[in-house]
Amino acid sequence: MIYRYLLLLHMLACTLALASQGPNVIYLMLDEWGYFESGHMGHRDLLTPNIDRFASQGMRFTKALAGAPVCGPTRCVLLTGKHTGHSSMRVNDGFSPIREGEPTLASMLKKQGYVTGGFGKWGIGGRGTSGVPEKHGFDVFFGFYDQVHAHTFYPRYLIRNSREIPLKGNDGTSFYKGETHAQHEIFKASMQFIRANKGKPFFCYLP
Repeated sequence: MIYRYLLLLHMLACTLALASQGPNVIYLMLDEWGYFESGHMGHRDLLTPNIDRFASQGMRFTKALAGAPVCGPTRCVLLTGKHTGHSSMRVNDGFSPIREGEPTLASMLKKQGYVTGGFGKWGIGGRGTSGVPEKHGFDVFFGFYDQVHAHTFYPRYLIRNSREIPLKGNDGTSFYKGETHAQHEIFKASMQFIRANKGKPFFCYLP
């Protein structure tokens, strides 16, 4: 009985310690997803059971507006919290960067002791620019840095912290044919990040 009591106290102490450090944050962003394209919003043909489950167990904000009408500027608004009048991303060429030193959700959470990871399509700074994710608070980012690269499911490589990671069996000549599907690799990397950091506060950005 004493052992169980001590175990309960230990579990409670661990829970309180984690709570005092802040909750884990998983931030999903669906690119160009229409307002009524999720099942919980009434769509009858597209099946989105996992998104619907999020909606049923959490809060929904149904009157928000996108920060911009196109991809790159919208991502800049979401990550920096600035509206397009103040943001540093105004074009959508897939490569142009946000400003050097510009705060993002990741850099702000990193100052609070969070481990930060991003997995998917960055779109606000190509390699060699001031906008790469590792300069804006991300410990790791794996996926596509510019959106032109992201136009194929079977690229020759993905990028991890500005370094190319070859994908087996992909020659880059076809958008829809190859051996290694990029989204599968991105998903696996995101799950590895979440599992590796489940015991500490983490920020996982999944665009």
